Amino acid sequence: MSAKELWRSKTMVLTEIVLKRDSSFQALENVIPLKSLHFIDSQPDVPPFQRPFTNNVVKVAELETKYNYLRNAIEISAIEIPQPQPFTDHSILSLEEVIDKAIVELKSLQADLVQAEQKRENVAEQLKVIQNASKVNATSISIDHVNQKDALISDAEQMEDGLMNLLFVIPKKTFIPCMRGLFRAAFGVLHFESTELSDLAEEKELVSAFIAGQEAVRRCTRIVQSMGGRVYELPQNIVQAENDTKSQLNTYDTSLYYSKQRVNAILTKNAVYIDHWNEIIQTNKIINHTLNMFTIDNSYMRVTAYVPEERFDLVKQHIEGQFQGMQQLGSSIRIIPKESYTPEQLKTQPPTQFNTNKYTHVFQNIVNSYGIPCYKEINPAFFYLYQFPFTFSIMFGDIGHGIINALISMLMLIFEKRLLKVRNDMFELIFMGRYIIFMMSLYSIISGFMYNDIFALGFNMFNTKYNVYQSPMTHTGPNPTYNFGIDPAWHWAGNSMIFLNSYKMKVSIVIGISQMLFGLIIKCVNLVNQKKYIDIFLVWIPEFFFMFSFFGYMVFCIIFKWFVNWPGTPDNTRSPTVNEPAPPALINMLIQIFLSPGSIDPSNQLFSDIDFQTNLQLGIFAVAVLMVVWLAVAEPVHKIIHKKRHPDPNDDSGVGDIIVQQVIHTIEYVLGTISHTASYLRLWALSLAHAQLAEVFFDQLIGLTMGMVKPGDTGSYIIAGLSTIISYGGWFGASIGVLCLMEYLSAFLHCLRLAWIEFNSKFFVAEGYSFEGFGIECGWPIDVTAQMARVD
Repeated sequence: MSAKELWRSKTMVLTEIVLKRDSSFQALENVIPLKSLHFIDSQPDVPPFQRPFTNNVVKVAELETKYNYLRNAIEISAIEIPQPQPFTDHSILSLEEVIDKAIVELKSLQADLVQAEQKRENVAEQLKVIQNASKVNATSISIDHVNQKDALISDAEQMEDGLMNLLFVIPKKTFIPCMRGLFRAAFGVLHFESTELSDLAEEKELVSAFIAGQEAVRRCTRIVQSMGGRVYELPQNIVQAENDTKSQLNTYDTSLYYSKQRVNAILTKNAVYIDHWNEIIQTNKIINHTLNMFTIDNSYMRVTAYVPEERFDLVKQHIEGQFQGMQQLGSSIRIIPKESYTPEQLKTQPPTQFNTNKYTHVFQNIVNSYGIPCYKEINPAFFYLYQFPFTFSIMFGDIGHGIINALISMLMLIFEKRLLKVRNDMFELIFMGRYIIFMMSLYSIISGFMYNDIFALGFNMFNTKYNVYQSPMTHTGPNPTYNFGIDPAWHWAGNSMIFLNSYKMKVSIVIGISQMLFGLIIKCVNLVNQKKYIDIFLVWIPEFFFMFSFFGYMVFCIIFKWFVNWPGTPDNTRSPTVNEPAPPALINMLIQIFLSPGSIDPSNQLFSDIDFQTNLQLGIFAVAVLMVVWLAVAEPVHKIIHKKRHPDPNDDSGVGDIIVQQVIHTIEYVLGTISHTASYLRLWALSLAHAQLAEVFFDQLIGLTMGMVKPGDTGSYIIAGLSTIISYGGWFGASIGVLCLMEYLSAFLHCLRLAWIEFNSKFFVAEGYSFEGFGIECGWPIDVTAQMARVD
């Protein structure tokens, strides 16, 4: 595809499709691979549960739930899904039987497997208890060690039963609450030792507690069991018990191994068909969902659909079955002539579709995030291809940082096929924008040459035209113009900040106003294409000439002032004469156009003929005021006259509503031109911030270490060299983390704002809707079928 295909959306034709009911499923199945039909619901007022194919939709949704269960089991078991094999029977009923059988068998084996794993875990826990019992059994404890003064049990009970040992295992998360409960249940007569049991499915503690009295032991046993613990009795023959438990554990391990093999065998058997099953389910789902959009007339079904004009003949062949060499009787498709459109069809615009590739797709996504272009509306993505990276580069113009980001994006382009397999949300987001990142970085390098800025340093590529070692600096020859970009001497000059701020600020204004005027020209082209000539006269002319008169004059003054060699400057040391005024302050001059029209202060004189400038600015003032009045009055008058001549019973708006709405629009537009122009100053602000941050990082890290060097002092060279190794790492890390990442993202977001608001608002209506081609990837919403299932 070419970039021209982004200019306007594809031409759509409205068609009527007639299918015989018994062959409707086959006919729609034929056109699925084309993805060239956008169906229109023929009965939007009918609830979903009252439509004829709702039961089929619900059945497919239920089958999809079962399918998802089976597929999740395959993925959890890490079974590799091979190349999909065709499933012989495409019937949804046959597929349901196969999946049900597989799930029943799988659940039965999984239940046995879970039970066996639980038993195996209990045996493993028992083995750990036997092996670690010696760590917690304190045999030297006697009744005399208990502080009986604080105990609440009777002396008779203690003398009768003595201390008893309670050996149990408790989950680690409930260990502390359990011991608190035991302490209270034993009335404070409690001594315990514990050790952690490792290599178990859950972290657990082995506890040996010594408690006085059988009743206290019974209470403590119930507490342990209520908190998920298990009480054990230590066998007499520890060695024999350990060997028996190990043998039992090996038996369970062998049994579990074969059980898992049987589960994997079932999953592997079904994994061969799992992708093809998904295709069958998705096909049935979208076909039944689409059939619900048809109206049924006896044995025939009808629906309207939009088809790209270039694909109509191909769709016709597939609908009628001609591509298979046999025509399906009763199935047909025809283009509806515009004169036969219903009133509802006349009001509804066709869907919007653009052909995109992996390069243009990201630019189209940026536009679609703001709004879908209307049918045949000029697509902003066509201009974003160059405008978006260029606007970004004005804020991020630096050769060094641009090269770093360009290299990163180039690596993503070179290893594109490998990186497509990476599954990480953050990386996928960055990888999706690899082409726009590359273009923004490339334009940043070009703007870096224009600013002559590489890591905040001037690059003397074409030899500076100033004697930088003289104070003040003077030109080296008769031709003081640097070959390209800004002379590097300005980076070292004392008034560098003043000059660069003024330069970048004016460049931002020129670019911003140029883009907004261009947007208004695009709006005129759209209106001509839509044959809305009255809107050109009532709306576009006052909007364009208001901006062109004042803001266009502002751009002209900026460029004119650049071209004049003003007296009293370093390049022209002559004193100003009557015919050679000093350079005026443009801000004051432009403000005076509205504050004192018809008069000019001599300090604001731009042209050699002050009378010419006075008349010119008076004319600009008159045009601006006239355009504002025109915009506020012309369209309401036209609407009011049209409303009286052609009354619409469905239109409730009155004359007052029309006037108020237009006055609000006029005020909004006039203030918007000012605020949008000021908004473009972010180009200067972001560029200044980027340059200053880069300069601070270099001066405070690299510059300080280099400043340690003292001529003739060997020690200073050694210290500076060692310090440079450390400071270079800090400088490089700050450059990558702050400038190449954070500042890069910041400039991108500001660029996004300028594209969406300042540029798009001049022409982009964005009230269209996307063409959703009838196909498996069209993504019919599952919540529709879920809602149907609940209602049913």
